Amino acid sequence: MMDTQNDAPATRYDWVDSRLQAEIAIGTLLPGNRVKVNDLAAAWKVSPGPVREAVQRLAARGVLTMTPQRGARVATVSLREARELYALRIQLEPQALQNSVEHSDQAYLDEVQAAYASFMALQKRRGADRPTASEVYGRHRDFHDATLGRCTDGWLLHLVGVLMDQTMRYVRYSYARPAPRLDEHAALFERILAGDVEGSVVSLRAHLAESAANLELTLGEQGLG
Repeated sequence: MMDTQNDAPATRYDWVDSRLQAEIAIGTLLPGNRVKVNDLAAAWKVSPGPVREAVQRLAARGVLTMTPQRGARVATVSLREARELYALRIQLEPQALQNSVEHSDQAYLDEVQAAYASFMALQKRRGADRPTASEVYGRHRDFHDATLGRCTDGWLLHLVGVLMDQTMRYVRYSYARPAPRLDEHAALFERILAGDVEGSVVSLRAHLAESAANLELTLGEQGLG
């Protein structure tokens, strides 16, 4: 996922889809906000078609809600839903990672290493070159997607993807509370690179549990139960 159109991936649709996800994750589009296709297309200098496709995809996954009179809106958030989503992620995502690491090959390790390096490179940017929240979210998601890149269970991978899409609406809340994310990602990366299947699973489960705990505290403080 990239923040500028100059860094766009292979297709315009991919770029728009990634950009819309990032706007939701960082809170530029808040829960309940209407997604105005023509306004976004004009702001991003693209035709409305790819924006409509991205909206339809996220609506199909429940990230957006669509009604005939009100159009597409970002789905609301709640503490109860957050608990349910993370409970499922903690249950299913480590299974997908285990499957992926068990089918590891050199190409997979190279992909994980490249995604991790790209994510960590953001930490070195300062001043006017400071990374945007959209870039941080995008590269963080790219890293986690890469770690699951060899999972052979298609349905498991699909369900994990849906859950990850759903929790994007909560990213801005979890970022509001400091957490040792870099250490957690480093531990996960190192264990995957070492081929440590069990250790990789333990690291991911701990990372998700910590994210869930921080999110629950933040949502509770904001009265979003």
